[in-house]
Amino acid sequence: TVLLLSNPNGAQALTTDHNVQGGSNQALPGNSQNTNADTNRNIVNGSQNTPNADATDNTSTNQALTNHQNVGVANQVAPTPVQPNSLSELNNNHSDAHATVTETASNTNHHLAANNSTLNVPNNINDNDSERHLTLKEIQEDVRHSSDKPELVAIAEEASNRPKKRSRRAAPADPNATPADPAAGNGGAPVAITAPYTPTTDPNANNIGQNAPNEVLSFDDNNIRPSTNRSVPTVTVVDNLPGYTLINGGKVGVFSHAMVRTSMFDSGDAKNYQAQGNVIALGRIKGNDTNDHGDFNGIEKTLTVNPNSELIFEFNTMTTKNYQGMTNLVIKNADNDAILGEKVVAYGPIWRLFKVPENVSHLKIQFSPKNDAITDVRGIYQLRDGYKYYDFVDSIGLHSGSHLYVERRIMEPTATNNKEFTVTTSLKNNGNFGASFNTDDFVYKIQLPEGVEYVNNSLTKDFPSGNSGVDMNDMNDMNVTYDATNRVITIKSTGGGSGNSPARLMPDKILDLKYKLRVNNVPTPRTVTFNDTLTYKTFSQDFINSPAESHTVSTNPYTIDIIMNKDALQAEVDRRIQQADYTFASLDIFNDLKRRAQTILDENRNNVPLNKRVSQADIDSLANQMQHTLIRSVDAENAVNRKVDDMEDLVNQNDELTDEEKQAAIQVIEEHKNEIIGNIGDQTTDDGVTRIKDQGIQTLSGDTATPVVKPNAKQAIRDKAAKQREIINNTPDATQDEIQDALNQLTTDETDAIDNVTNATTNADVETAKNNGINTIGAVVPQVTHKQAARDAINQATATKRQQINSNREATQEEKNAALNELTQATNHALEQINQATTNDDVDTAKGDGLNVINPIAPV
Repeated sequence: TVLLLSNPNGAQALTTDHNVQGGSNQALPGNSQNTNADTNRNIVNGSQNTPNADATDNTSTNQALTNHQNVGVANQVAPTPVQPNSLSELNNNHSDAHATVTETASNTNHHLAANNSTLNVPNNINDNDSERHLTLKEIQEDVRHSSDKPELVAIAEEASNRPKKRSRRAAPADPNATPADPAAGNGGAPVAITAPYTPTTDPNANNIGQNAPNEVLSFDDNNIRPSTNRSVPTVTVVDNLPGYTLINGGKVGVFSHAMVRTSMFDSGDAKNYQAQGNVIALGRIKGNDTNDHGDFNGIEKTLTVNPNSELIFEFNTMTTKNYQGMTNLVIKNADNDAILGEKVVAYGPIWRLFKVPENVSHLKIQFSPKNDAITDVRGIYQLRDGYKYYDFVDSIGLHSGSHLYVERRIMEPTATNNKEFTVTTSLKNNGNFGASFNTDDFVYKIQLPEGVEYVNNSLTKDFPSGNSGVDMNDMNDMNVTYDATNRVITIKSTGGGSGNSPARLMPDKILDLKYKLRVNNVPTPRTVTFNDTLTYKTFSQDFINSPAESHTVSTNPYTIDIIMNKDALQAEVDRRIQQADYTFASLDIFNDLKRRAQTILDENRNNVPLNKRVSQADIDSLANQMQHTLIRSVDAENAVNRKVDDMEDLVNQNDELTDEEKQAAIQVIEEHKNEIIGNIGDQTTDDGVTRIKDQGIQTLSGDTATPVVKPNAKQAIRDKAAKQREIINNTPDATQDEIQDALNQLTTDETDAIDNVTNATTNADVETAKNNGINTIGAVVPQVTHKQAARDAINQATATKRQQINSNREATQEEKNAALNELTQATNHALEQINQATTNDDVDTAKGDGLNVINPIAPV
């Protein structure tokens, strides 16, 4: 299959008269034209091998073919270009087509309605191996069903009434156009930066715009309806092929694609089975006469092109039963008929590149049979008309070359110091043929600004709208190298793909290159500039006059604002702290720093100019200050409070202290504590906190209360008891036992008084206990009774005895006086003994001894 891609509106559906010359075995199709745009074209197959008396002067017609051609179909809608553009009205490239229309109108009585509707040639043509024969039907089906080409309009057609192939052309996009919505598709946050190429720097810009072909030339829309009877293969020979000029006024054969399954074709050649609709035979030989070609000289077509552009011819020659067939492709300057390039098209590649010279804008393209390539005419199938046909062409494709440009670049408007950011560069091919991704054919270089570096292994590629006709799984990954010294990222294609799916970027498709960059310790905020270059070439398998050239073009420089990394500073501002854990002095400093930090954090919100913003060093210094400014005091304060508790416990547990004394002692401790805690709060260093804590604990350790009230009271009691003891011991006439009893009572009273003082809680209670104790002690004296009782007993015995002596009538006075004198002596002695006795027992002994002496005394 051959595709000829051309200007929209350039290919027209035309009708013609057919003067079949030498077609003895063929029935001329009867052409019935209907100028109504809604008339369907119907092919009616009559009984095959049945004579048709009304057909022509042929008496042995193999098939009757009645054709109703609808030439006014105008219900196709030209697609809207993907990119906004302001293309001028496209010129009709086919000057010969206009001529044919005129000629046809003059030679027929039919009114023709030219079909100027356009249809984009699909960019997702399935690529095959070197012998693949591309079919227009596949292209049409792909266009109708492609999900990644929303700009195409579905065409309503009845299955059997619409031509299988039509000349089509895609309106190219303008690479310099700004997208309608630069933020579309990027979520609003990243900015899609358009980076168009300057057309003068990219020769491949000639591959787009007006006069950039993208057309399929077929042989269907010409009102020629050849027989489809495979039993009796036939070729309709015409001397007028709409849309083309017959070279030297010659002829060309038209036959149905159904013949590919006959002996006319090489049944083993897969590409022969791809034919659809009408097929032309460029060459023929009369029997075995290699000099009789029956005026088959080939066809030609003129085309308006952009100078210095590229054209890809996409077709091949289908071979005969014995594997023969080659097409001479000759390209001339239509203005002076100078030959610009020649190529024999057969076998092998189907994509051949032609470079349009700088000063050429009109081409004459000739397709002629290569008769000298037929070396074995006997192996070619001969039809009933006596001719052997060869050099078969189904359709011819012509594409302008590729054109890559940066459609958009998605990146954040700012990059943060010492952090990564992502760049997505969308490279679009708005040419009409694929850009090669063979090894090193595609090179994208990014010159990074100072302070920005590539993140290794971060590159990913994607085709967001697919890459029609190319199996992405077969494409190799890009090769990425990073020159850190010069800060250059180089991204190169590495080929891959397959014979059916070569590695390339298809027309109207986008390659997204997504990679990460990192800002590396830039000292101050700044705007930095990136410079990219793109090297690429059009994919081709062969060339006609010169191979595809690589072109290196530069994008417009683009910038990004580098802002300082404030993450650590933000973390400090956001840090939730327990203020009670830190010294007041450090909190004051921290809050001052926090206010400064917030001002820095609000630089963007306050629209502070980039060159007026704070440097990274200042930000880091401030963050470091905030990280180390807060001085923890809670541990030191807890240690002081624990010491206070210990000291107050000692006070409260001291029973020698009265409540008033305890309260006074605790007051001192609390005053010291408050002073220590206050001094800790004034510290701005950890060492200062530790020093104040240690000094405070030492001070608190000395806050021990000294009891005064109770000890004084007890001493007063003891002093009183000592004096009272002396009094008791010096009590006259008291026996030792009587003194001891008093002393024992004194000891008991003293102890009780001391205990009462100890148990007293207030100063008043202590005073009361002291006074009561002293009074009780002062009342303790010996009970002096024992000696007096003994003396009384002696005196009573003496009195009784004196009375007895005096009453004794038997005694003389002298005897009485002697007895009385003895009594007096005994009494005095007994009393003296009693007085000298120290214990009760001694007194009792003295008393008994005295009575024993007194009682026996009597006058003698």
